[in-house]
Amino acid sequence: MHACGHDGHVAIGLALAARLADCSFPGNVRLIFEAAEEGGRGAAPLVAGSAVIGVDRLLCLHLGLGLPVGTMAAGNVGFFANTKLRAVFTGRAAHAAAAPEEGRNALLGAATAVLSIHALPRFAAAATRVNVGILQGGAAPNIIPAHAELSLEVRATDGDVNEELTRRVRNVLDHAAGMHELEVSVETIGRATTADCDRALVAEVARAASTVPAFATILERHDVGASDDATLMMRAVQSQGGQATYIVVGASSPSPHHSPSFDLDEASLGPAVALLEHLVRSPMLKGANTVSASV
Repeated sequence: MHACGHDGHVAIGLALAARLADCSFPGNVRLIFEAAEEGGRGAAPLVAGSAVIGVDRLLCLHLGLGLPVGTMAAGNVGFFANTKLRAVFTGRAAHAAAAPEEGRNALLGAATAVLSIHALPRFAAAATRVNVGILQGGAAPNIIPAHAELSLEVRATDGDVNEELTRRVRNVLDHAAGMHELEVSVETIGRATTADCDRALVAEVARAASTVPAFATILERHDVGASDDATLMMRAVQSQGGQATYIVVGASSPSPHHSPSFDLDEASLGPAVALLEHLVRSPMLKGANTVSASV
């Protein structure tokens, strides 16, 4: 299944590369294929590895996000900052009937943390989300679990609120371990931030979209309502004086991203390629030293 659309993104990037093989465009073009976006683990190493150094215009693109085929958004708002954590609880195994007092139940400590994390208060200053997506541990029904692991994420539409919510989650994890006399180790396994699209570049993308007949509806802003670590690349480009935007091309999925029935209408792929090609070849971007398309 498509699951989220990244197979479509790769197809778009490859088709764009094939069309640009004649090198008939101003400036330089850098195509970025980001791995591990789903876990928020792809953009940070790309930024650290200088993938966007020297980039004047960054065009990030995602399929779907609630829009139908024929609709595109040249700029987007509503990005959630995001932190993903993995917590490993370590206790002591014991026979659940013969010596329960000798055990230290790691799975019970992790379960305590799960309930407490989901009970954390929300914030007035920003929209927030918490979700424990994985909880696993134990070895047998008659053995007190000595090991448990959970993976979770927190999100907020404000970076400072996301940091505070993350701090509170870590506090819950530590104290849940303390309640049950366990050890716990916590690591950050993914992250994203908030970002703003540059209005001048949004306007350029909207003008380019108007030349693609398949786009009947062109929006200058769309509320993403989710996280994408491409925001780290956007921030990096903007910090060095460049411009960035996040484009959404509608794909008419019958259900939300990551649901079992998510799907793409593959009629969305061709127009996305045409849009990016037009932008790369456009004299509107002639002043750009390097244009980067991130998929």
